[in-house]
Amino acid sequence: MPRVGLNAIAVSLFLVLLAAPAWAQATATEFYLEYRKAFESAASIGDVLPFLAAAVRKDIESTPTDERAQLFAFIRTLGVQKNLKIVREDAAPEGAVLTVEGLDGSGVMVGGTITLVREDGAFKLQQERWGPR
Repeated sequence: MPRVGLNAIAVSLFLVLLAAPAWAQATATEFYLEYRKAFESAASIGDVLPFLAAAVRKDIESTPTDERAQLFAFIRTLGVQKNLKIVREDAAPEGAVLTVEGLDGSGVMVGGTITLVREDGAFKLQQERWGPR
């Protein structure tokens, strides 16, 4: 196979891999699990901004830069859920609503409602509400 052919194949594979996250998010559940993985490994709030709805991103970006680290630390303390389970996924006019459950940082069972919206064809996180189950 000529070298030009190999380059064309490599470029094609690269473009497919770049597009993979967009088509890989076939369901709201898959998107949310991908977000949780990113959230758990995030070093800063900037690491999760691509997962957030435009209005949420705007609020975070309007926070003074020097306060964002504190904001993220606070969000991380609230966002500690282990043994996360998606109980139900419901379509909504603007996206989807997930009913979830898991253990909080103290090992207490909690339940949550996750609201996702579609922006430019992709799911984005609009709101997470967690509380006693």
